[in-house]
Amino acid sequence: MSTAFSRTTLFCRDIEKSLQLYRDTLGLQVIDDKTLEGAAAGALLGLGPCTLRIVLLTDSGGHNPTVGLFQVSGIELPSLAEPPARMALGQTATVFATDRFDELVETLRGAGTAFLTEPLTYPKKQASPGSPAGLYKEVICFDPDGNLVSLMQILPLTDN
Repeated sequence: MSTAFSRTTLFCRDIEKSLQLYRDTLGLQVIDDKTLEGAAAGALLGLGPCTLRIVLLTDSGGHNPTVGLFQVSGIELPSLAEPPARMALGQTATVFATDRFDELVETLRGAGTAFLTEPLTYPKKQASPGSPAGLYKEVICFDPDGNLVSLMQILPLTDN
């Protein structure tokens, strides 16, 4: 018996705004976009009859979804409070590796995206089982629903 990670699912207030970030800015590719309606749609989430739009996205070259965007309509749902502008216990972050770090940070800034942290660069001199050695560039921003999104680029270490 085995267990493997499948995807992160984000419940969106406005799926089109979320697509602007995850598809249009970060470059994830839509591999499925469907709408389910009625009692079966609601049963998937422990709700009554509703409409559920599901958009599954994958990273470049992938066929398995890495992010699922879900938007529920046709039923009254509570919204979580807006997250604080700083780290809080219970928050989660979705981390994306990129080779376009500087370009993405500038694009996000131009779009008015809120950032939790400013871009940070630091060396990791020793590889470990979970992460290679390298010069790490990282930043954390908020998606349209207040979820944390971390961008990371790992560059080769130089002798300097």
